[in-house]
Amino acid sequence: MAFHIHLEDQPQEVEDCKAAEDGNTPCQLLLHNLDDRGQSPPTAVHCTYTQRQHLDKLAGRKNWHVCVCPTTEGMLNGFRNQYCQKLECTE
Repeated sequence: MAFHIHLEDQPQEVEDCKAAEDGNTPCQLLLHNLDDRGQSPPTAVHCTYTQRQHLDKLAGRKNWHVCVCPTTEGMLNGFRNQYCQKLECTE
């Protein structure tokens, strides 16, 4: 079964999680609690406010995926996703 999660697409989501989870971001919790064994690899959608080092860890996991939505991010937030910038994505 596919597992997709909208991850860190709003700054308040990140701040609320850090306040509730000892300073950990949603991405850190995902990386810590899911491994590469026996689970359907997740697709992290958006990751607009995900720190670069966490994006690199997500993208480096076996069969894990990051799905950015540059047009949506541009309309809602006025800027492009960090991961998309790293990959030189086009809209």
